Amino acid sequence: MSVREGKQVDVVIQGEFPGYTIALSASVDDTDAAINEAVDRFGRSFGRQKAKQDLTEALVDLWSAKQTIADMPKTILDYRVERAKLRAGTMARMHEDHAASGRRVDLSMNKKAREAMAAFDASTDAEVAKYDAIAEREAAKIPELEGRIERARQVIGGADRNEAVEHDIALLDGHSVAAE
Repeated sequence: MSVREGKQVDVVIQGEFPGYTIALSASVDDTDAAINEAVDRFGRSFGRQKAKQDLTEALVDLWSAKQTIADMPKTILDYRVERAKLRAGTMARMHEDHAASGRRVDLSMNKKAREAMAAFDASTDAEVAKYDAIAEREAAKIPELEGRIERARQVIGGADRNEAVEHDIALLDGHSVAAE
């Protein structure tokens, strides 16, 4: 009989998480196997806690991305309406100035005015392109976010991080994990 057999030891592990700390402890037999099993169990508990945080963050990010994409057509429409109002106001002032000048011919914009309107229209199109790019970036995030959500759910459900990573690799390789 070894000196360690029959004795109990306290195993205490502390995990730091954003905004809080968790400490787990257990009294186990003073054997390497029992101590290792307790450390592994605590590690899985910390992994699940981290996965819950990851899940919450990914769900919020996914909602935000989808909301941005859904709102983008209205955002672009509102922007185009405001720009059209500005353009119409500018053209109306040009017509008023022309009418006030007493000229009898129709308004004909000079080169400088045409260039200014072309630059205004180009800046409008450039801004709309930026909005489109934002929507595309958000759409590109969705598969990665869905993967993070699935991975977090697997860890919370009991899969260890290695199993979750193997699952992700199988998905990337085009294998159906459910069929395996």
